[in-house]
Amino acid sequence: LLDNAIEAARQTDEKYLSFKMTLEKGVLFIDVANSYCGVIKIRESKILTSKRDPGDHGFGLESVQEIVRKHDGVTDVTYGRDTFKVRVMIYMKSVR
Repeated sequence: LLDNAIEAARQTDEKYLSFKMTLEKGVLFIDVANSYCGVIKIRESKILTSKRDPGDHGFGLESVQEIVRKHDGVTDVTYGRDTFKVRVMIYMKSVR
């Protein structure tokens, strides 16, 4: 998530990135917010990569969401005109 946020923010004039990770009562919260170019590509209800080089892929948002789901967590993705946000919540007792 952090790598994706850094890359997206680099491509904007007004660069912004916020990262917060906390562990409270056995629940891990990760909040990432960043500036982005304002263009979101969606196909079949999935956000697609904005990377130009098809071979230049990391884990990607879909992979992160799958990992979080595997550990009984939830992911919330929101975006506005120039800010992209991802919030993750994972119950740590389910992570082995």
